[in-house]
Amino acid sequence: PGCYLTYIGKNLVMTTGSMSDNCSFTVGGAVIGTPAPTPTPTPEPTVAPNMFIDFEDAIPGTLRSIQTADQEPYTDIDGMTTNVGTRDNGADTSTSVSIVAGEGVDGSQALVLADGKFASANRGPRVQFTTPVIPDGATAELTLQVKIVSTNNLYIGDEFGTQGTTMLAATADGSTWNTVKVVIANNGGKYTRTVTVNSGEPITDSVALFPVFWGSATNNSGNIYIDNVNIETKTEGESTPEPTTDPTSTPEPTEPQVTNVVKTDGNVTFAIEKLNGKTVDAYVAEYTDGKLTRVVKTTVTVDSDNKVVTVQGEFEGAVKIMVWSSTDKEPLVKAVTAE
Repeated sequence: PGCYLTYIGKNLVMTTGSMSDNCSFTVGGAVIGTPAPTPTPTPEPTVAPNMFIDFEDAIPGTLRSIQTADQEPYTDIDGMTTNVGTRDNGADTSTSVSIVAGEGVDGSQALVLADGKFASANRGPRVQFTTPVIPDGATAELTLQVKIVSTNNLYIGDEFGTQGTTMLAATADGSTWNTVKVVIANNGGKYTRTVTVNSGEPITDSVALFPVFWGSATNNSGNIYIDNVNIETKTEGESTPEPTTDPTSTPEPTEPQVTNVVKTDGNVTFAIEKLNGKTVDAYVAEYTDGKLTRVVKTTVTVDSDNKVVTVQGEFEGAVKIMVWSSTDKEPLVKAVTAE
């Protein structure tokens, strides 16, 4: 039996019986019942912000090397995921992913995929850069600079755990920087991905994600350096807007930054701007002949918009200043170098 309401004469009557619960009835000419739900429109996907990764804010060192047990992928650098495989018979530090100084474009820092004697069998170093949302009619573009010091080459694949086998025809003389470009176009939900190296023959398929870059397919030793990674999403007809301010003027800084770096009597003095109220870890990395020699860490409580910090350490070589959050362990400003 069901319960229902009906209007008899001038009275609204609720009664029970065999009528369906999902009934409607008329009161004064209006139909009373459960209205159909109004569908919620599906929001259009938003374009992810552009991203540029030059590894200057990363602290040099090994991110992952071959261990005897599985490791979680390294994801602490925004926009990328990297890892190596495992080896039951023993760890191997020669097959690794690391950040090194002095090997990037113009002598900056770079990401290094290092191949060792145990790099085969899906153990090699690999990295994948984050694919942004690609709305219909838009394209996602990934460009990166690659320098190869190896008897192997750079490979791509679409599985993070399975060695890529498509070799990119890049110059592998140990000094030439190659430009690798990946373009993914979304045309009504159908994707076209194109991968090119310099001005070479394109590799085209229908995959909707940026590929996984692998440093090796064999056990031959060698390094592959990656720098200046740029990720952009572009809509059809998108153009660069005209500047609205005088390009010769110097605006007041609105973002946190390190300024006024001075080396005096072996000490390094600098100012941390726009981080008032935060507790930060300031790192001063020293380089001699392009090689990292030491890193000095100082914890600072920033109590003004222009906090002056002096780090004592008898610094003689070039230095790089990095400021990270003491709690989140993430960079807060772009790294600054000084001779």
